Amino acid sequence: MKKSRLKINRRRRKSNLVLVFFLCIILPITAIYIGLRVTERWITPVLNSELQPEDSYELDLEEIIDDEGEATDNNEATDNSNIEEEGKGVESEVLVGEIKPLSVFTIQIASITNKDNLDSLINALNQKKFSYLVYQIEETYKVYTHGYTQRPYVEDKLDTVREVFNDAYINELHLPIKEVKYENDSNNEIAEGTIENMNKLIDVMEKQTEAWYNYYEKEGEIVVYIELLKKQQTILNDIMSAIKDHQLPTGFIDNSSIEKMVHYQESNINKSMEIIENQDKENFHRLHSLYLDSLFRTIEVIK
Repeated sequence: MKKSRLKINRRRRKSNLVLVFFLCIILPITAIYIGLRVTERWITPVLNSELQPEDSYELDLEEIIDDEGEATDNNEATDNSNIEEEGKGVESEVLVGEIKPLSVFTIQIASITNKDNLDSLINALNQKKFSYLVYQIEETYKVYTHGYTQRPYVEDKLDTVREVFNDAYINELHLPIKEVKYENDSNNEIAEGTIENMNKLIDVMEKQTEAWYNYYEKEGEIVVYIELLKKQQTILNDIMSAIKDHQLPTGFIDNSSIEKMVHYQESNINKSMEIIENQDKENFHRLHSLYLDSLFRTIEVIK
C-alpha cells in the first residue's frame, strides 16, 4: 500500500514539475513569441501607416531633387536670364544732355506786396527811363532794373540808380550746367535738338547783353541788336517746329513750359522790332525791359 502511494506521489510531483515548467517557461515563451508576431503583423503597421508612405515619398522627393534639381535650377536660371535679356532689350538707354550755365546780374530796387505801390513805382521808373522787370514770387513783387549777363555792366549803372533808389543793390542769379536725362527712343533726336536750340538761345541772349550795352551806353549801332533779335526768332521757330507734333521725353523739359516761353519771347521780339522801326526813342528803354522779360522766361525753363 505504501509503495503504491509513493508511486502516485512521484507521478504527481513529476506532473507538477511538468506543469510548473510549462506554466513558468514554455507558456511565457510561447506567449512572448505569439505577442511578437501579432505586434509585427498587426500592431506595427497600424501605428506606422501614416509614416511609411510619407517617408518613402520624402525619399522619392529627395531623389527627384538630386536628379532633377540641377536641371530645374538651370531651367530657372535660363528663364531668369532670358527675362533679364528681354528686359535689357525693352529697357531704353538713358542719354544725358547738358544745357549751358547762365548768370544774370540785376539791380534790385524794391520788394513790394502792395499792388498800388507797385504801379506807382513802375510810373517812376518810366519817367526816369529806367528799364525794369517785375518778378512775382508768391505774394511778393521783386522789382529789378538794368539786368545783364555780365556784372561789370550792372556795376556801371548802380550809382545812377542809387541816386533815385538809395537802397538799390546788385542781385545775382547763377544757374549751373543742367543735366537733362532722357530715354534713347524715337524722340531722342527731338530732345537733342531742343537742348542744342536752348544752348543757342542762351548764346544769343548773352550776345544781346553786349550788343545792348554797346548801343545804349556806348552809342553803338542798333543794327547788331536787330540781327540778334532775328536770330532769336529763328531759334524759337526751330524749337516749335521740333516739338509741334511730338511730346518731349519723360524727365525732359515739358512741352507746355517751352511753348509758354516761346510765346512771350516772340511777343517781346515783335514789340521790340516795332519800337525800333518806329524810331520811338522815347521808349527805347523799353527795349531793355523786353529783353529782361525774355531772359527770365528762359530762366524759368532751364532753372
